[in-house]
Amino acid sequence: RGAITYLPRLLNPSGTAGLYIIDFQPNDSYAFEDIQRIQNMLIEKMPLLEGRVAFHPLPGNLARYQQEKEKYAKADLAVHLDSDLYRNIAFLPLNRAKSYGRLRIMEPNERPSPQDIVVYRTLPNQMPRVAGVITEVRQTPLSHVNLRAVQDRIPNAFIKDASSQAEIRALDGKLVEYQVTPQGYRIQPATRSEVDRHLRKLRPKKPQSPPRNLAIEEIKPLD
Repeated sequence: RGAITYLPRLLNPSGTAGLYIIDFQPNDSYAFEDIQRIQNMLIEKMPLLEGRVAFHPLPGNLARYQQEKEKYAKADLAVHLDSDLYRNIAFLPLNRAKSYGRLRIMEPNERPSPQDIVVYRTLPNQMPRVAGVITEVRQTPLSHVNLRAVQDRIPNAFIKDASSQAEIRALDGKLVEYQVTPQGYRIQPATRSEVDRHLRKLRPKKPQSPPRNLAIEEIKPLD
């Protein structure tokens, strides 16, 4: 009679990315007490739902939910409405890739190196080559940060409050593996040998030098 759906990009009640929603048949209408009992039973059998689940009332249940809204609020039982779909985004994968480097939570006016995986609280006006990007500000696919990430084939994602998350702060200044997929992101410790192996794969197998033409001796007009 119902379904559990995982929405990896939305904010869950615990304040992190990844929300599970519970809904029923479109015309079903359940009372608050039924929803609370069902959710508690599901959490008992699926502990991973704890702090990450919300009830999603479909059209048949919306009117009853509005009547009992105060009960949901008092019980701290999270509800996900269709209007929340874009407002509560907590994760947005902009460029899907995997990289290795040193994680750095950037401060104003700091300049990263090509081997840094950077965490920006705001979108930088300019960004040199880096190993990966995380921003706390939502981007668009054609933002200058994402176009650079696509060009350099590095992972790039919006992660809400990234610099405040304990698991990210714990890795600040350390070597990490960073991967962005449609289902989520992964940041975990990496070894120096893993980073070096990744960098070797990026280097051209043969030396390259651009051809020179020294015959041109005058600056050409712009037109």
